[in-house]
Amino acid sequence: MKTVLIISERGISASNLLFKLAESIHEEDLALDIDYVSFGHIKEKLSKKAYDLLLITPQVSRHQAEMEELMAGPASGLKNLVISDDDFHFMNIPHILRQIKEA
Repeated sequence: MKTVLIISERGISASNLLFKLAESIHEEDLALDIDYVSFGHIKEKLSKKAYDLLLITPQVSRHQAEMEELMAGPASGLKNLVISDDDFHFMNIPHILRQIKEA
C-alpha cells in the first residue's frame, strides 16, 4: 500500500481534494492510504507516520524556502508531486490519481 500525504497551506482546500480522492480510491479499489495536513503541521505529521509520497497543493509554492528545508530534513528521500493549478482548481481527480500511481 502506498501512503500519500497531501500538504496544503491551511488544510481547508485539501479536505475537498481528500474527499474526492478517497471516493475514487474506493471505487477503483486502489491500494492507497491518503492523509492530509496543513503546511504548519508537516513536521509533526511526518514524525508520527511514514509516507511514500508528498502531494503538494499549488498554494504551498508560496513557502518554497520552507519546503526546500523540509525536503532536505525530515522529508529527505520522500518523493513529492506538486499538483498543477488547473488540476487542483478543477479537481481533476483522474489525472491526479494517475500521477500518484506513476510516482
